[in-house]
Amino acid sequence: MLVNLALGIGVAAGYLRWGREARLLREQLEAARTPSPARAAAEQTWTVRGIVRAVIPNLGAVILTHEALPGLMGPMTMAFETEDPKILSGLAPGDRVRFTVRSAGERIVLVAIAKDGGP
Repeated sequence: MLVNLALGIGVAAGYLRWGREARLLREQLEAARTPSPARAAAEQTWTVRGIVRAVIPNLGAVILTHEALPGLMGPMTMAFETEDPKILSGLAPGDRVRFTVRSAGERIVLVAIAKDGGP
Protein backbone atom coordinates (compact mmCIF):
# COMPACT_ATOMS: atom_id res chain seq x y z
CA MET A 1 0.00 0.00 0.00
CA LEU A 2 2.85 2.40 0.78
CA VAL A 3 4.41 1.57 -2.58
CA ASN A 4 1.14 2.43 -4.36
CA LEU A 5 0.86 5.67 -2.37
CA ALA A 6 4.46 6.65 -3.20
CA LEU A 7 3.91 5.77 -6.85
CA GLY A 8 0.71 7.86 -6.97
CA ILE A 9 2.40 10.85 -5.35
CA GLY A 10 5.37 10.55 -7.72
CA VAL A 11 3.12 10.43 -10.80
CA ALA A 12 1.04 13.38 -9.58
CA ALA A 13 4.14 15.46 -8.81
CA GLY A 14 5.63 14.61 -12.21
CA TYR A 15 2.42 15.57 -13.98
CA LEU A 16 2.24 18.90 -12.13
CA ARG A 17 5.87 19.67 -12.96
CA TRP A 18 5.37 18.73 -16.61
CA GLY A 19 2.30 21.00 -16.81
CA ARG A 20 4.22 23.95 -15.34
CA GLU A 21 7.15 23.42 -17.73
CA ALA A 22 4.80 23.11 -20.71
CA ARG A 23 3.09 26.40 -19.74
CA LEU A 24 6.47 28.15 -19.40
CA LEU A 25 7.61 26.82 -22.79
CA ARG A 26 4.37 28.04 -24.42
CA GLU A 27 4.88 31.52 -22.92
CA GLN A 28 8.52 31.65 -24.09
CA LEU A 29 7.56 30.49 -27.58
CA GLU A 30 4.85 33.14 -27.82
CA ALA A 31 7.29 35.81 -26.65
CA ALA A 32 9.85 34.69 -29.27
CA ARG A 33 7.24 34.81 -32.03
CA THR A 34 6.12 38.33 -31.15
CA PRO A 35 8.35 40.87 -32.90
CA SER A 36 9.83 43.27 -30.40
CA PRO A 37 9.85 47.00 -31.22
CA ALA A 38 13.56 47.16 -30.36
CA ARG A 39 14.37 44.41 -32.87
CA ALA A 40 12.26 46.04 -35.60
CA ALA A 41 13.74 49.48 -34.98
CA ALA A 42 17.35 48.27 -35.03
CA GLU A 43 17.84 48.34 -38.78
CA GLN A 44 21.43 47.53 -39.73
CA THR A 45 23.44 47.16 -42.91
CA TRP A 46 26.48 45.04 -43.71
CA THR A 47 28.81 45.22 -46.70
CA VAL A 48 30.92 42.11 -47.38
CA ARG A 49 32.48 40.13 -50.21
CA GLY A 50 31.19 36.96 -51.75
CA ILE A 51 31.02 34.72 -54.81
CA VAL A 52 27.88 34.36 -56.92
CA ARG A 53 26.72 30.73 -57.06
CA ALA A 54 23.42 31.27 -58.89
CA VAL A 55 21.25 34.13 -60.13
CA ILE A 56 17.46 33.67 -60.10
CA PRO A 57 16.13 36.86 -61.73
CA ASN A 58 12.48 35.77 -61.96
CA LEU A 59 12.44 35.40 -58.15
CA GLY A 60 14.61 38.44 -57.54
CA ALA A 61 17.15 36.32 -55.68
CA VAL A 62 20.81 35.42 -55.80
CA ILE A 63 22.71 32.62 -54.09
CA LEU A 64 26.04 33.76 -52.65
CA THR A 65 28.89 32.24 -50.71
CA HIS A 66 29.84 35.12 -48.41
CA GLU A 67 32.11 36.26 -45.64
CA ALA A 68 30.85 36.62 -42.09
CA LEU A 69 28.32 39.36 -41.47
CA PRO A 70 29.66 40.65 -38.12
CA GLY A 71 27.16 40.31 -35.31
CA LEU A 72 24.67 38.47 -37.53
CA MET A 73 26.03 35.24 -39.04
CA GLY A 74 29.18 33.43 -39.98
CA PRO A 75 30.40 32.72 -43.49
CA MET A 76 28.08 30.49 -45.50
CA THR A 77 26.28 29.94 -48.78
CA MET A 78 22.72 31.21 -48.86
CA ALA A 79 20.07 32.89 -50.99
CA PHE A 80 19.35 36.59 -50.67
CA GLU A 81 16.15 38.27 -51.76
CA THR A 82 16.79 41.58 -53.53
CA GLU A 83 15.14 44.90 -52.90
CA ASP A 84 15.19 45.53 -56.66
CA PRO A 85 15.71 42.59 -59.06
CA LYS A 86 17.38 44.96 -61.59
CA ILE A 87 20.57 44.96 -59.49
CA LEU A 88 21.17 41.35 -60.54
CA SER A 89 21.66 42.18 -64.22
CA GLY A 90 25.14 41.36 -65.50
CA LEU A 91 25.92 38.85 -62.73
CA ALA A 92 26.90 35.27 -63.47
CA PRO A 93 27.92 32.27 -61.37
CA GLY A 94 31.55 32.54 -60.31
CA ASP A 95 31.62 36.36 -60.19
CA ARG A 96 33.39 37.81 -57.17
CA VAL A 97 31.19 40.52 -55.71
CA ARG A 98 30.94 43.07 -52.94
CA PHE A 99 27.39 43.43 -51.68
CA THR A 100 25.33 45.23 -49.07
CA VAL A 101 22.45 43.69 -47.13
CA ARG A 102 20.03 45.38 -44.77
CA SER A 103 17.97 43.94 -41.99
CA ALA A 104 14.30 44.59 -42.63
CA GLY A 105 12.57 43.41 -39.47
CA GLU A 106 13.11 39.67 -39.41
CA ARG A 107 14.30 39.56 -43.04
CA ILE A 108 17.63 40.33 -44.63
CA VAL A 109 17.41 42.05 -48.02
CA LEU A 110 20.14 42.56 -50.62
CA VAL A 111 20.20 46.28 -51.46
CA ALA A 112 23.37 46.62 -53.57
CA ILE A 113 25.78 44.32 -55.39
CA ALA A 114 28.76 44.96 -57.69
CA LYS A 115 31.51 42.88 -59.21
CA ASP A 116 34.69 43.04 -57.12
CA GLY A 117 38.09 43.06 -58.79
CA GLY A 118 39.90 42.30 -55.50
CA PRO A 119 41.56 38.97 -54.56
